[in-house]
Amino acid sequence: MSVTVCANGLSVVHQGSGGEANATLPDVCKTSVGKSTVDISYQNSAKSSDLAGGTTTVTADGGNSIAIHGSTFSTSTGDEGGDKKGVSSGTIQGEAEFISSSPTVKIEGLGVCRLSDQMTMNDANTMCLGGVQNPSVVVTEDQVGTFTVSISCHYPDGELLKNSNFDVLDEDEGIISSGRINDTGVGEVAGLPSGALFIKVYESDDDYIIRTQRQANVHCRVIDELSFFELASKEKQPFWLPKKMSHDAPVWGVMSPSLSSSNDFEELVLLETQSYLEYRHPSFSISELSSALINCLEEPDSIELLAFMYEALPHVLNEGELLASLLFLSEEHTADDYFAFMRLHGKGNPIEYLSNYDWDSMKHVLNTWISGWLEKIKERLSSMQLYADQLNYGYLSGEVYPAHIDTIQQWTRKLPEYTDEIITLLKVKSSIFINESSSVMVVKQVNATTSAEVYEVQLPVNTKKTLDVEEPLAFHLGWMQNEVTRPLDSLWAELFTDDTSAKQQALVKETNSHLNDPVRQGEIVILLTVEPRSAKEVKELIELQEEALAASIELAKLTDDEVATANNFFELFDHLANNAIDVYKDNGLPNDYYSYASIGVGAAASGTIHHLTNINNILKEINDLYVSHVSKRQSVGYVNYNAFFQKRTLLLKKLDGSFSALSKKSIKIPAYKQVKRNLKLSTKSVIHNADQIIAKGFVPNLGKRMANVALGITTSRQVGYVGITLGAASGMKNIYEACNIDGSGNCGKTTTREIAGFGFGIWGGSKGAVAGVALAVGVVGAAASAPVIAIATITGVVVGGAIGGTVGATGGKIFGDIVHEYLLEPISEVFE
Repeated sequence: MSVTVCANGLSVVHQGSGGEANATLPDVCKTSVGKSTVDISYQNSAKSSDLAGGTTTVTADGGNSIAIHGSTFSTSTGDEGGDKKGVSSGTIQGEAEFISSSPTVKIEGLGVCRLSDQMTMNDANTMCLGGVQNPSVVVTEDQVGTFTVSISCHYPDGELLKNSNFDVLDEDEGIISSGRINDTGVGEVAGLPSGALFIKVYESDDDYIIRTQRQANVHCRVIDELSFFELASKEKQPFWLPKKMSHDAPVWGVMSPSLSSSNDFEELVLLETQSYLEYRHPSFSISELSSALINCLEEPDSIELLAFMYEALPHVLNEGELLASLLFLSEEHTADDYFAFMRLHGKGNPIEYLSNYDWDSMKHVLNTWISGWLEKIKERLSSMQLYADQLNYGYLSGEVYPAHIDTIQQWTRKLPEYTDEIITLLKVKSSIFINESSSVMVVKQVNATTSAEVYEVQLPVNTKKTLDVEEPLAFHLGWMQNEVTRPLDSLWAELFTDDTSAKQQALVKETNSHLNDPVRQGEIVILLTVEPRSAKEVKELIELQEEALAASIELAKLTDDEVATANNFFELFDHLANNAIDVYKDNGLPNDYYSYASIGVGAAASGTIHHLTNINNILKEINDLYVSHVSKRQSVGYVNYNAFFQKRTLLLKKLDGSFSALSKKSIKIPAYKQVKRNLKLSTKSVIHNADQIIAKGFVPNLGKRMANVALGITTSRQVGYVGITLGAASGMKNIYEACNIDGSGNCGKTTTREIAGFGFGIWGGSKGAVAGVALAVGVVGAAASAPVIAIATITGVVVGGAIGGTVGATGGKIFGDIVHEYLLEPISEVFE
């Protein structure tokens, strides 16, 4: 028989409904097994057709008695084999009794029994916890009506959500109707069709009111100086107090130069914190707050500052726990999680509260509280300084305490900057959640699904008791140089591993937008653990990006062979140029003249200096050879070219070997394991600390120096030769004009001429004492695997009477022409 009556959206059980109850727990009965009796579990079931104790004045579906609370199915089956009866009931095939029913629909004073109501089975020997099974309500179309549903939402403490709108949606999430929960916490919507419904509730229009967790701090009090130091020192003896004859206690108050390593300072700060706090949050430790302050006093990096603010906020502000959680919130949490957490800690509209939060007021309260706390600590240190001065403890009174007091004063002055940094981070995080608030659910969907037949819907407000917080990664900035020219995808494939998160990969790729594709050998790849949080970190990243971009722009202009040349001989170019003349602009790049005459700046390791010395000596020999033959040519009118070329060949081979020794990198830079570990990069990757190229260190201004090298090589390709270490601005001007404006092919000759002329000019005015004479001309070849650059610095190589008594700059320039014609052009042939 079909069932046409329901209660609370569930079909009503009656004598003809075809309902059946099945035990969900074993029906254990004593059973004879041979001569023994054992306990055996049986199934047990009962049917509504055996209904007893049902209604007598009201019937359903053709006169059937209706099951009500306490009525029974008079008999059951399935445990007949338990001949020694049930272990609890002492029966088999006993009755099943309803123990639950409708709380709102009653007949004859008792709740109506419905689909899913629970029963005891076999005279309570077992249970039907899953509830009685009963057919669904079936009615014809002309019997279907509409329903009115009452809706309310309750917080975990039982209080109702008020002044909130809601929508009623069908199974396809189409809006059927809308309504509003009033200021009593109840909403009603009429005219709803039969069937499943979903109630979407929106945030309350009420202002968000926080349910504060802070408690009055029972230890908050003003402590006089004598009592304070007595409490802080505990069983120890303050150094300024006279020792007690009977008590040889350890001395207290002689602090070390480092605040973070002084136990006495820790004790002082802890006591001051305990007595200064007017309120405290029970879930946050005062000792942790004290330690967090000490950790970031001397070196307030972003992580230490975050940790300090995380501990301070809950004690200072009613909303402090909400803000602190936002600081360290796990990335796995969503906006829905965070606003659910806020609903547990207050009532009203959390989204509007966060959107309109008064950050300026928060900053003022926080700065006032922290600066007052620091002032108290400073006063204690000043007292200790005075005691030390009275005892003529000069080191303590003149160095240690003044330094600590100054540290606190500086920290106090910078406090507005620190709070601005934290507020900026909080604003960013809160704006992300606010922008995602359209996906926030005041009532979770799983709880908001119901049916129109229910009549009264009571929904739990979506709250979250705890949030997972995790200390964020520190900002570490590193770099590596691409080892070979290759496609950009190939670089990423080798650099990243399966453990490198997609977010970190995206961050690294976004940061390296300067890279060429293909990536040239020597380009700087920037690696950072997290996005910069502070102005200092942003500045560091920008400086590194400027370095990397400078290198990438100039390396992109070179052929692969030229790129290899730039990398193989970087230290050589670098050292020669840097030790000749200061030609940098403010931005670290060379001026226009120097761009055509130099190939790099910077510093080289001691090994490079050694090789340069060898090269210098060889070139001095070559110079002497040429001076000798040129002088002979001027005096006798001819040169023995066979002997000359034999000697020259031997010297050039020696030069070849010295250049080869410089083809390997000699700058040694320590690896930066922290970046590799945090990003989970390939073990093949050699990562360096960015501080070493954006500040004074192993390789300052590496990117711009690499750019300068590439720029010089580009010029070499265009004009054939390029001078390296020029000695005077006038000579530089001539070279600039020949290499940049003339375009007649005289660049190399002019370069050599001006360098040599400068050297001889010095000699003419100082009787042979030459300082810093430079001869340097580059030839860029095509075979990158061989030493293809001929560059060196010659100091003190011009001696009196070297060229037949010719003295002065004019004679020097003539010599320069000869050197260019007979020495520098053939060098390229030897290296090829």
